[in-house]
Amino acid sequence: MPPRLPQYIEPARLAEASESVTGRLDLEGMQRLRAVLCEPRAEIAFSLHFQKDERGFIIIRGEFATDLVLRCQRCLEPLPVRLEKTIGIGWATDTAGLEAVPEDLEPTLAKEPRVALRDLIEEEVLLGLPMAPAHAEEECPASVLLQELKAHKDKPFAVLKNMKLKKH
Repeated sequence: MPPRLPQYIEPARLAEASESVTGRLDLEGMQRLRAVLCEPRAEIAFSLHFQKDERGFIIIRGEFATDLVLRCQRCLEPLPVRLEKTIGIGWATDTAGLEAVPEDLEPTLAKEPRVALRDLIEEEVLLGLPMAPAHAEEECPASVLLQELKAHKDKPFAVLKNMKLKKH
């Protein structure tokens, strides 16, 4: 049986010891993520590595992978999506620290010394979602309908041309 994941983590303490947290989470309690899914059942595999850089700055690096079912924005049908993303967070404890976050990291202001692990992972998955998920055009059920509409659509100026020809 895999080790039980902590409900809360303290990034500063974990970075001080250069520790890692690895595991799998279901979507229980991830209301924002569940709201955008067609099927609110999935599992997120993740790995987070905590460290401090030479300036004492807290860095969280890692990755996550999950299979989600989103809604295609073209046909509104379910769309299976495989998400595999890297995570790079610069954990700042004050606004001055936010400005010092290296460019390759996402600046995050720590409101408290600890954070819910589930919330951290949910936020990263939400940031990794496609802006407008859609089937490939040739696979989308709406594409057939769109092609039919394009084929039968009159050109907007064809009507004017016909009107002009009738006057002469």
